[in-house]
Amino acid sequence: MHAFPFVFFVVIMLVQYYLHHYDLQLKSVWNLKEQIDSVRNWGYHIVLHLQIISYIIASIVVLVRYRRTLKDLYSSIERIDLSWCNLLLIAFATMWFLDFLNWILGISHLSSPTSSYWIYISSIFINLVFTLIVTYKGLAQSAIFWGIQGTPKYATSRLEPSECDAIIRKLTILIETEKPYLSPSLSIEDLSKKLNISVKNLSQAIHTGLNQNFYDFINTCRIEEIKKRIHDEQHKNFTLLAIALDSGFNSKSVFNAAFKKHTDMTPKEYKRLQVS
Repeated sequence: MHAFPFVFFVVIMLVQYYLHHYDLQLKSVWNLKEQIDSVRNWGYHIVLHLQIISYIIASIVVLVRYRRTLKDLYSSIERIDLSWCNLLLIAFATMWFLDFLNWILGISHLSSPTSSYWIYISSIFINLVFTLIVTYKGLAQSAIFWGIQGTPKYATSRLEPSECDAIIRKLTILIETEKPYLSPSLSIEDLSKKLNISVKNLSQAIHTGLNQNFYDFINTCRIEEIKKRIHDEQHKNFTLLAIALDSGFNSKSVFNAAFKKHTDMTPKEYKRLQVS
């Protein structure tokens, strides 16, 4: 399907080539050639622009879906930087828009050769700059091109309620004994390996059994750990931020937001109530 437009226009140009070289003297064939020229020029631009905008829209959809699944995959998402993806999408969308604008102005006879030239140069310049950026990213940070993977869907899963309960029990034991949530970089894949359970089944068990995504579940564990440490005499001289960082949070802002979400009060308010 992706190659169809290319194959189609190759066939059109081959037909035009042979008509041009062998039957150019025939008036009827010459008229046919002009018709093919017109179809090829219009068809080429229409299919080209439709194909490019389709890929841009598809890329946006993939990126939006991935952002939605991040909390099913990781316990800390603030360090996951997708700005480079946004940058590339903006660049390619701008290039497409300039080329499309140039074509529309040309067929509408609204552009001069000078304006058309500068629009074309601008598109080429953007192409060059962002090709260099992608090349640099590929050499300096090759890991970011490993691919975007999302959480498997549950529609075809055969995980029974009893199996889901068994997974939750195993997960609870692991959480209580090993406290894996203390690791800021904990991912659902890490837990699945410890439990010897597939990521798909573990994710579904957390969703259906605990009514949470992985991100909220781990943050709940971290907040409960913080509550215990606030009451612990060994941590009475520790600041709230120090306790939070030692409990698996990466930053003060994420800690405050998560604590407020799960307790309906700020960490300082909670500590003040406990002390009083």
